[in-house]
Amino acid sequence: MEIRNCPRCRKVFRYITSPVCPDCEKEEEMLFETVVDYVRENPDSNLAAVSLATGVSAKKLLRYVREGRLEISKGMYGEVRCEKCGVPIKKGRYCDSCVISVNRQVEEVFCADGKKYDGVRMHVMDRIKRAR
Repeated sequence: MEIRNCPRCRKVFRYITSPVCPDCEKEEEMLFETVVDYVRENPDSNLAAVSLATGVSAKKLLRYVREGRLEISKGMYGEVRCEKCGVPIKKGRYCDSCVISVNRQVEEVFCADGKKYDGVRMHVMDRIKRAR
């Protein structure tokens, strides 16, 4: 069990998956829902208009897009770009062609010995084994 301080409210909480405490996570979700409702009603709004109308910062709106939780509408097209090649994208961090390119590169690295690539497998060692 890991204990952390919430970066928003500084309360101590038990960290499981969310980087903020449960109370702040609920607040974050309410803000996100506000944004989603506004964008549904005003699909041609740009980033500044959405931020102004909802009270959610542009930085946070871009984070929602990067996380893939929010997709760029017509009014915001061009405001978010692929981190690798710079072309405009609707959601996430990379355009489709860069994702395909990176996947090919990963396959080449993992298939260098001629075996078929079936995905990277990961595991977590339990604490007892790590302590030895």
